[in-house]
Amino acid sequence: MSAQDKAPLYHAKRELVAAQRAIERMGQASSLEDLEDEWKAYLTAIEKCWIKVERACQHIRNKFQPWQGQYANERRKDPLLKYLLNP
Repeated sequence: MSAQDKAPLYHAKRELVAAQRAIERMGQASSLEDLEDEWKAYLTAIEKCWIKVERACQHIRNKFQPWQGQYANERRKDPLLKYLLNP
């Protein structure tokens, strides 16, 4: 099946599944190093999901941008989010 035949948010949803798996593995971590690795995998998957949603919604940009813009602004201004995005 080609990427065009899949649902518009298919790739973003796959990243959410990866994030969920990372959360599950965090609960099973046997060391701080393992926990840190899964935390990083979670953050990476969530960031990829955000980017893939942005790309998938280009065709409805006029409707999507006002909603997305408020969160993008918060991501830029919030100190913790800034730190998490740029460790």
